[in-house]
Amino acid sequence: MTKLQSFMGFTYAQYATQYLKIDEDEQGLFCQVPGMGGDWFKVRVDESGVCPVATHCRCAGFKHHEHCQHTEIVDAFYARIYKTNIEKADAAHIEAAMDAADAQEEAAEMVAIAEQIVARPQIEAPKIVKLNCQQSRQVSFFEGLPSRRKVA
Repeated sequence: MTKLQSFMGFTYAQYATQYLKIDEDEQGLFCQVPGMGGDWFKVRVDESGVCPVATHCRCAGFKHHEHCQHTEIVDAFYARIYKTNIEKADAAHIEAAMDAADAQEEAAEMVAIAEQIVARPQIEAPKIVKLNCQQSRQVSFFEGLPSRRKVA
C-alpha cells in the first residue's frame, strides 16, 4: 500500500464517519456508510454486547473476506462513542478475575490448615496418678462440686 492509498483510506474513513447514517428497521440496528463512488452500503450492527459491533455488510469485499472497510469504520465509530463502557467492562473483567484468584488462594490456604489439623497427633488418655492422704481429700472435695458430678 502506497502512502497515497493510505492517506486516501484515512480521509475516506473520516468522510464516511462524518456522513454515517444510523437507523433501525424490523431486523435491528444498521448503519448506512457512504461509498467512494457515491453509493451507500448497509452495515448491520449487533448491539447486544457492551459496545455495538458491525456484523454484516452488503459490499463485495465483505462477501469475499468476511470483513471490509465499511465494517471497520462502523466498529471504530462505536468504539469511540462507547469507550468508557469498554473500559468499565474491561476493569470489571479484571476485578472478577482477581476476585476468583483471591478465592482460589484462600481455598488453598484453608486446605493447608485442614491438612495440618488432621496431621496433628491425637491426645493421649490421661494417666492415673497415686495420691497421698492430703491430695485424696482435695480430689474428693472437687468431685463433690456440682460441675464435677457425673450426669446419669
